Amino acid sequence: MQVVVTGATGYVGGRLVPLLLEAGHQVVCLVRSQRKLASRPWSGDTRVRTIEIDLTNEDAVATAMKGCQAAYYLIHSMEVTGRHYAQRDRHLAQTFARAAERAGVGRIIYLGGLGELGGNLSEHLASRREVEACLSSTPVPVTVLRAAMIIGSGSASFEILRYLVERLPAMITPRWVNTESQPIAIRNVLQYLLACLTTPATAGQTLDIGGPEVVTYRRLMEITADELGLGRRWVIPVPLLTPRLSSLWIHLVTPVSARIARPLAEGLRNRVVCRDDRAAQLMPQPLLGVREAIAAALVKVNANDISTAWTDAGVIPGDPDWAGGTVFTDERSVDIEAPADAVFAAVCKVGGGHGYYAADWLWRLRGMIDRLIGGPGLRRGRRHPEHLAFGDALDFWRVTGVDSPRRLTLRAEMKLPGEAMLEFQLTPGRHGGTCLTQTARFRPRGLAGLAYWYAVLPFHGFVFRGMLGGIARDAARVSSKIAATRPTAVLFLVCGFAVGSLLLSCASKMESPRAATQPIPAETQAPMKAPFAINEANLPRGFPAPGPVGAVIVKNYPAYRAAVVRQDRAQNERAQQSSMFGVLFKHIKKNGITMTAPVEMTYESSTELIENTTPATKPASATPSSSRPVAMAFLYGQPEWGKPGADGAVDVVDVPAMTVVSVGVRGNYNTKNFDSALSKLTAYLSDKAGLYQAVGPPRYLGYNSPFVPWFLRIGEVQIPVKESQASRQQR
Repeated sequence: MQVVVTGATGYVGGRLVPLLLEAGHQVVCLVRSQRKLASRPWSGDTRVRTIEIDLTNEDAVATAMKGCQAAYYLIHSMEVTGRHYAQRDRHLAQTFARAAERAGVGRIIYLGGLGELGGNLSEHLASRREVEACLSSTPVPVTVLRAAMIIGSGSASFEILRYLVERLPAMITPRWVNTESQPIAIRNVLQYLLACLTTPATAGQTLDIGGPEVVTYRRLMEITADELGLGRRWVIPVPLLTPRLSSLWIHLVTPVSARIARPLAEGLRNRVVCRDDRAAQLMPQPLLGVREAIAAALVKVNANDISTAWTDAGVIPGDPDWAGGTVFTDERSVDIEAPADAVFAAVCKVGGGHGYYAADWLWRLRGMIDRLIGGPGLRRGRRHPEHLAFGDALDFWRVTGVDSPRRLTLRAEMKLPGEAMLEFQLTPGRHGGTCLTQTARFRPRGLAGLAYWYAVLPFHGFVFRGMLGGIARDAARVSSKIAATRPTAVLFLVCGFAVGSLLLSCASKMESPRAATQPIPAETQAPMKAPFAINEANLPRGFPAPGPVGAVIVKNYPAYRAAVVRQDRAQNERAQQSSMFGVLFKHIKKNGITMTAPVEMTYESSTELIENTTPATKPASATPSSSRPVAMAFLYGQPEWGKPGADGAVDVVDVPAMTVVSVGVRGNYNTKNFDSALSKLTAYLSDKAGLYQAVGPPRYLGYNSPFVPWFLRIGEVQIPVKESQASRQQR
C-alpha cells in the first residue's frame, strides 16, 4: 500500500515511517524541508519518497497524494505559530481534507487528544476537536485515534513530567495535579496507528486509546521519581496557580518552551480517560502499564538512544536527533569556500597544543577549575595533533563520533552538573564550498545545572563564534596549501618567487629614512600570512593578517590612525588613484612615517551602508557609485605616530575599532574584481540578516605596491558591520 505521512519530521511521524516500511508499505513523506530527514536511517530507503511542500497549497498537496491509498495527518502547529496555532490548524486541516478528496485518497488517519465532551475543554483539546471536524468535512473516511498523555523518550508531556520530578524535590502545583489521566506508551500508540491500515472496521471511527491504568498526575510523579531512584517528591496543590503561571514555571525548569507549556498546562485540568475499549477490541495488543512505560522511556533517555523527540518538529532545517537532553543548544553555522576535507582537517586540530582557535585563556581557566574539583582538566591533551579516532581523549572531552569528512562529536568528561556535547557537522554550502555547523548542547541535572548554563551563557558569544571563525580561516589556509601542491601551482610558485624576490628588493627602498632611526617595535612587526603574498611592509599594530582569497570571514580591527585624502572628481578614476597615492606618499615621506600595509580605499554606497561611518571613511559626496573610490588612506603602524588634523590635502584621523565581513581577492585591482567580491559580501549579509547589519560603506585594502606582479597581488574587500539587535538578544 502507498501511504502519505505528514509530520514525518516530528515525534510520532518519525517513528511511524520505519514501522510502515517494515510492514511492506511504500511511504510518501510531505515535509517542509527535506534536509530534516537526511539524518534518519530510513530516509535513503528506495520505498520512501520525500516531497518538500507547503501544506497550505491545496493543488500541490493534491498532486503529491495522487495514487496513495491512505494518509496520516500528524500535523500540529502549536510549536510553530504560538498562540495562533488553533486558527492555523483549522486552515491546514481543511486544505488537507480537500486535497485528499481531489487525489482520491481512500482514508485519513488522525491522532488527536482525549478529553471530556462538552464546552469545558481547554483551548488545546478544543482545537484537536476542530481539526477532527475539518478533516471529516469531505467524503473521505477519517479514523480518529484520541490519546491522553503519551509516555515515551522525547515526548513533550513526558519531558515535562521527568524534568519536574528530577529537578524539584518539592513543588507547588495547581489543582490539576489530582486530575485523572489514562496515559499510553508510545509503542502502543504506534501499533494502533499501524493496525488501522489493515483493520477496515476502524474506517470512519473515532476511537479512544489508552493504557491499562487510570492514575492522577500526582501518582505519575511518584512513579517517575521511584523509577529515577529519587526520594519522595513533595507535591503541594494550590488553587491560585493559573495556567499562565504554570507554563512560565515549566518553561524555566524544563526544556519545554512557555508557548508549548501553556496549552498543555491548560489541558491538564480536563479528565482524559477512555470512554470505551473498542480500540483494544478491534486492534488487540499487549498494553504497557504506567510503570513499565516510564521505565522503558528512561532506559532510552539514559542511553541517549532516542530516535525522535518533540523538539524535532518545527521550521528550522537540520534539527539534530539528540533528545531526552536537548535542553539548551547553542548552534552556529558558517559557509566556507573550501572543500569538506580541508574544513574537517581544521576541525580535527581543536584542543591539545593547538588550542581552541579563540579565547584560549578561558579554556585554560576552565581546565584549571576542572582539575581543582577532581576532573581531568586540559592535562590529558590529545593522542595526535591533527588526527582523531573514536574513543580518543581530547583534553576534558572524549571523541564519541567520527565520520570523516562529515561529522565530529565530542562528549564532555569534565566535572559538570549535567551532560555536555560539542558537535561539528559539515554539509554542502549554498553557493559551493562547505557549510560548517557547530552545535554545543547541555542537559542540566537539577537546579545546579540550570544555574551553570546561565552562568556560562554570556561567554558563548565570543568563545564559540571565535572558534568557528578560527576554523574557517584555518580551513581556507589548508585548502590553499592543498591547491599549491599541484604541479602547475608549484611551477607557478617557483616562477613567482624568482620574480617576486627581485621586485621585493626594489620595493624595500620605498621606506622612509625614519625606518632606520625609529624602527617599528617587535610587537608591531606583523608579517602578512596569506598564500602567495609578498610582504612588502608590516601591518599596523594589532591588525589581523590578510584573509584567504575567495573566503568570506568576519574580522575585528583595533582602533588605528590614518592619513586620508579625498577624491578630486575632475580626474578620471585611474588618474585619481595615482594622484591620491602620490599625495599620501609625500605626506608620510615628509613626516618620516614608516610605510605600512595595507592601503585603504573607501567606496561610495547606498545610504543604508553609509550610516554610522567614521570621519576616515565618510564620503565627500552622496552620489551613488558602487565601484568608485571616494577616499584613500595610508595607515600608521602605531596610533601614537603623527598628529590628528589637517596637513595640506591630507587629513590625519583616528578610526575606532570595527568589525567587518571580508573576502580576499587576488590580482590587479579593477572594477570587475571589486564588484564581484562586493556581491559575495552582500549575499553573505543577506543570508546572515539576523546576525549582522552593515554600518558603513565598503572598502578595499590593497597589500602590495605596483612593483609586485599583478598575479601575486592580494587585497580584501570589506563591509563594516555590527551585530544585530535580535542576535544580541538571543545571545
